[in-house]
Amino acid sequence: MLAGLLAAGSIVYETVRGPAPGSRETAGTMAADAPTTVDSVVVGGGPVTGHATLYCDKSGLAVGLEVTAPEPVDVLISTGGHSFRVSGLGSSSPAGSARQTVALPGVRMQGEAIELSFLIGERTVSRATLHAPPRP
Repeated sequence: MLAGLLAAGSIVYETVRGPAPGSRETAGTMAADAPTTVDSVVVGGGPVTGHATLYCDKSGLAVGLEVTAPEPVDVLISTGGHSFRVSGLGSSSPAGSARQTVALPGVRMQGEAIELSFLIGERTVSRATLHAPPRP
């Protein structure tokens, strides 16, 4: 009876877990998901300080924002006919510091500038530019 329970348990475990690939098949695939830094810029001058970083991974481009401001900040990201808006960055942070990563679907590395406008209220208080070099 004990042998039957062990056999049934093994079958259920393998069915739920599924077949695992061999160790040679997974070598190096975990590190491939890490984003690569393409460009970075310091944000400063005015009430918003921090930095913005352009990343690239297998899913595309993304902008990482790390800013400090006395009140919530909106960030308008625009490039090549695409625009994205991040609203209320830092609004839930008591220290006025916030981090967020924004995916840029449809934006490719084609040597275009990615313009960042930092707004408090609807007033632009700082600007920064990231560059996506063309792919070789």
